[in-house]
Amino acid sequence: MIDPRVEVYTGGSDDIYVADVLIIGAGGCGLTAALAACDAGAEVVVLEQSKTALGTTSMSTGLIPAAGTPEQLAQGIEDNPKQFFTDIMAKNKSGADPAIVDKLCEISADTVRWLRDEHQVPLTLVDGFTYPGHSARRMYGTHNRTGEELMAALESAATAAGASILTEAKATVLLVDDDKNVCGVRYTRPDGSEEEIGCRALILACCGFAANAEMISQYIPELKNAVPHTHSASQGLATKWGEDIGAQMADMDAYQG
Repeated sequence: MIDPRVEVYTGGSDDIYVADVLIIGAGGCGLTAALAACDAGAEVVVLEQSKTALGTTSMSTGLIPAAGTPEQLAQGIEDNPKQFFTDIMAKNKSGADPAIVDKLCEISADTVRWLRDEHQVPLTLVDGFTYPGHSARRMYGTHNRTGEELMAALESAATAAGASILTEAKATVLLVDDDKNVCGVRYTRPDGSEEEIGCRALILACCGFAANAEMISQYIPELKNAVPHTHSASQGLATKWGEDIGAQMADMDAYQG
């Protein structure tokens, strides 16, 4: 395993290719971010260390909650963002940032509509059961309700939108200037060779640290003997880079068991 580092970039802008937006991680978060950036007119590059774009999302049921949707209304399901907010805060025992939760609940219905209608991700309202912790039937998923199917749809949508997805590219070094402003990253290929890419904005969508036993012991000691159900790439890359450049950390002991 390569230990991620931060280095001061000494080259010039003409020395490496510079993307408008560089995204580390081609899971559900990374590809959705790629869609949003492409919609805004940005040139987007996504780096994924695995052979395929799967991530932790592929290990899930691939369900996305949305409150106050036309489909719910048509089926007589009473739901709204405020009710969704109450459910989420109850599940996390009011430990999450209420402003972030409120915003996510507010845009949930429009997010599902955006993915489905503008990017052809085939999401439909799930019948038959109410997801644990939710007071209304509000989960959306693809036809077979699997994370792998959702990831395939997101990858197809991101590619169609113009994002460049580079697989088998493991980000290892964060390149910054003297003031610790991000300039780009260095990544390694399967043969051990290294390449660099610059960026005007960097999005770290490389999951958490559930597969890193040392970080679990540090931040969530009560789970140090638990078996992680996560992607092997969940090694805490974003956390380590963030710490090295002085980023503020929060909610490091949060998890879903």
